[in-house]
Amino acid sequence: MNKLPNPQGKGLVPILNELQQFKYAEVAPKSFEKISNEIFTALFVLESHFNFCPRPKQLYYLFKKGDKYFLSLISNKDWGEKRPYSDYIGECQLHEDMAWTLNLNENLSKVILEDIKLKFEKYKKDLSRLDKVDDILPKYVDQISFYQRALLWSLGQSLKASMAFSGYLGKSVDEVFLLEQKNGPK
Repeated sequence: MNKLPNPQGKGLVPILNELQQFKYAEVAPKSFEKISNEIFTALFVLESHFNFCPRPKQLYYLFKKGDKYFLSLISNKDWGEKRPYSDYIGECQLHEDMAWTLNLNENLSKVILEDIKLKFEKYKKDLSRLDKVDDILPKYVDQISFYQRALLWSLGQSLKASMAFSGYLGKSVDEVFLLEQKNGPK
């Protein structure tokens, strides 16, 4: 008879079981530009507030109220007039490799578009200061929720595997760009 190691559900066993769902699928080589864009998108989506566990292949919806972003299971259309958020940003999807896509609302205000553009410019500036491309991978952040940390960790592992396939690990950003010029992007 198999006995559960922790019948009360306490300790590491439930946490480790929960983390299994964040195991990424097979990964392929990716260009440095694709990797950096995927990280920016994931960081942008995961900096929002949410109280659920995102699953791959499901659609989510990003909203903004004041200066905070919110990820929702409920679409803009389904919220209707009762929507608690002032701005609909767009539709998001988590993929099996733990990367996110974000399709922006075509009626997004210029103010929000400018805010996203400024965040992206700051991110690109930070990228230019990296010693090695490995430094781009998401790091542990104490102030975010368990699911946000787990998703960022899993994305980091997935992208690290892609970087290894591409031959980028341990190289400087300049070396990666030279590799991509010589061999073409992945």
